[in-house]
Amino acid sequence: MPAKRAGLKSKLIRTMILVGTLPLLLAMGISYVQGTKSLMGVIGSSFQALAYETASKIDFIVREELLRNQRMASHPTLVLTVNEHNRGFENIELDHLPPDIEEARQLWEGSQNAESRILTNSANRVLRSFHSGQGTSNPATRAIFVTDRKGVLVASVDHYPEFFNHQNSIWKKAIGGESNFYIGKLHRDPKLEEYIIEIAIPIRHSSKEVIGVFHRLFAAKAFFSASIEPIIFGETGHVMLINAKGVVIDCPILPTGFQLSDPELVHAVTGPKAAWVETQGNGHDGSQELSIIGFAPLLQTNQITRASTNGEWYTFAWQSSEELFASTQKLFLWISAAGLVSILLIILMGSFASDRIVKPIRLVQRTAAAIGKGKEIQPLTISTGDEIESLAKEINTMYNMIRLSFSDLEEKVREKTREVMFLKEYTDSILMSVPDIILILGEDLKIEFANAAFEKLAGVPEKTVLGKSLEALAPDYKATWATLAGELQNFVEGLTHHISYNPPPSAYQARDPLAPQAQDASLENKYTVTFGGRHFAYRFFDVAIKADEKRRVGLLLQEITEQKGLQEQLMMAEKLSGLGTLAAGIAH
Repeated sequence: MPAKRAGLKSKLIRTMILVGTLPLLLAMGISYVQGTKSLMGVIGSSFQALAYETASKIDFIVREELLRNQRMASHPTLVLTVNEHNRGFENIELDHLPPDIEEARQLWEGSQNAESRILTNSANRVLRSFHSGQGTSNPATRAIFVTDRKGVLVASVDHYPEFFNHQNSIWKKAIGGESNFYIGKLHRDPKLEEYIIEIAIPIRHSSKEVIGVFHRLFAAKAFFSASIEPIIFGETGHVMLINAKGVVIDCPILPTGFQLSDPELVHAVTGPKAAWVETQGNGHDGSQELSIIGFAPLLQTNQITRASTNGEWYTFAWQSSEELFASTQKLFLWISAAGLVSILLIILMGSFASDRIVKPIRLVQRTAAAIGKGKEIQPLTISTGDEIESLAKEINTMYNMIRLSFSDLEEKVREKTREVMFLKEYTDSILMSVPDIILILGEDLKIEFANAAFEKLAGVPEKTVLGKSLEALAPDYKATWATLAGELQNFVEGLTHHISYNPPPSAYQARDPLAPQAQDASLENKYTVTFGGRHFAYRFFDVAIKADEKRRVGLLLQEITEQKGLQEQLMMAEKLSGLGTLAAGIAH
């Protein structure tokens, strides 16, 4: 069974959908990619700007705090007290302390340190006054103290510091360096049990010589939280402060001192200038999903931290990907919905447009089919203003021309039909009027025609013998018809030629009147047959029809009963004449 062909309408709709959908999907895809890329660029730039502004703010706060503490380190009372302390320890080795110094150390480290002069001297009173002031960093302060050029404690606002501080790395930097400010590493202090950042400022004599160090310890989270933790956007968006090794200094979510585990992430967000990056992971929840992070170095503060500990600080702006890309996903959903609606509109419009195209074509198709079947049609009336309208006009013109041609052709066909019918009737009349029996046999040797003379001989209508072989005719003369069938087969196979019983006339020759003519009798018997006492001479002949290549054979049966009787009478007369002649001769 042949496959059902798709209709023109469905093909047009599919084509319209294909032509309309592919560019639409391509445009939607490009728009989504470009929109996402642009959105990520905007988000990244926003995070970068936020990180940069926060870094600048922290730079300013740190700078102001350092300058404020530098002014405190230049206080005359502190300078004078440290200078006098240095003179008292000028010739003292720390490994061999004199009794009074050893007593002072033990008093500081013992349970009666409150009675130590370190907490009661003039420098201490200056430090306490400074600590109790209105500074914003005071709540984050964990210790303020002063050491001399050998690291020996000179004054302190509390009993936190050690008596000897010459092993302190930041003290070593400050006492031997040329910078005005030093910032120590973020570390967890075992006494305070929190992460501490220490600043150290050289105390200089009027000659600019470093005579001691001003120390101040801050709780890292408490110091930076006022500048960082209020910066919250969305549910997860925030800014945090980390160092170059990825250790958190302050973050609204992660604890201070937390180590970011992904070194690639740390490397990506600790560049030399403010930027934003796309990373796999965010350092917060351990996931490897795409994240956008803006970062910025603390340019001014890093100059101090590099000189102090060879470290750097960075701000880090981040928001969870799920929240961050919610707008992107919403954009994708809107684009998908718009695309689906557009495809549905394309299908509806395609169906409407295909109807306008297909309906006239179907009308033209039905009209052409009707013309092909020879039916009468009404002229096509199509007003589409395009090639279909032109085609309809051509079909109308063609139909009119065909109708005219068919009118002439039908008249000629009728005339030719009348001629053929006349010739057929004329021929049939002739064949039917012939007194001799005529049979026409087809290629399969079955009777195709029999004339009226045969009906008289066989006594059956012509129609009853059509399609039969000679053997099947007239059972009363079965042997005779079988003989003719055999002769017919010989004729068809070429074993005999056209035969007939027409003895040629000849001149009279003297002969024995009593001698029989055996040869003539043989010829007579060979080409004649007998039907119930009636004698017939027969003849086979080919029937040639130009329009049909099939071979047909004709059989002609001519009754010779009367001829045969006359011939016998003639032979009898000849015999009697011969006897008379013979008798006359004998009598003579």
